[in-house]
Amino acid sequence: MVFLYIGLKHGSLSSVMTIAFCLAPVVSAVLGYLVLPERLASLQLRGTVMCVGGAALVSRFRTG
Repeated sequence: MVFLYIGLKHGSLSSVMTIAFCLAPVVSAVLGYLVLPERLASLQLRGTVMCVGGAALVSRFRTG
């Protein structure tokens, strides 16, 4: 939550919210894999990579 408010203070609402809500499932999947004995299917791994790539594109080409 702290990082969300810092991002909102320094960035535009559309790019910060896109990155925050895109990366929330990624963080959950990674923590589930590292902390809990969860296995990730190939579809989940591809989705995680696509979310990270989309967040990178949003932060790279953001307007404002």
